[in-house]
Amino acid sequence: MQVDISARAQAQIEEILSHGSFSSAAEVIETALQELAAREATHWERVRDMIDEGIRDIDEGRYVVLTPDTAPAILADIIARGRERLNARSGE
Repeated sequence: MQVDISARAQAQIEEILSHGSFSSAAEVIETALQELAAREATHWERVRDMIDEGIRDIDEGRYVVLTPDTAPAILADIIARGRERLNARSGE
């Protein structure tokens, strides 16, 4: 298989090869693909875990029904928690 790559990607591969850790462009690309596959697998595992957690929350009654009556309070809570998180990140 032949693949056309951008000049930027080619420069990155050449830079990596110049460090001497890899013997060929193919080895650089194969390693990058293995790492990408591992990262994707981890990502999808986390997504499945979050879905499972959500299902458990529903099964155990940890949810709020969104209706026109409950929406303002839920939205206010989301906004308040978001502001708290932002403030914690900025050190305020």
